[in-house]
Amino acid sequence: MSLKVYFKVASFVTIIALLYIHMQMNIFELSYNGKDKEKIIHELNDSNGALSHQILTLKSANNLVISFWTVIIVYNLWTKNG
Repeated sequence: MSLKVYFKVASFVTIIALLYIHMQMNIFELSYNGKDKEKIIHELNDSNGALSHQILTLKSANNLVISFWTVIIVYNLWTKNG
């Protein structure tokens, strides 16, 4: 094998190896980005669940009755003292 052919083959193998390494680095970067996004989605899901619970608590009949009677009591106290 001549020196010229050897350098062509060595250059080709080097370029292929660099492309393979570059592709592997991109794959790992995408997987880490996916895990970060998955973590954010999980946190948002938890936050959504907590907020839904708070909204349902505020809409509950018991809370509305307590709020209603609180307003009536405050109004009666205000009108008696005013």
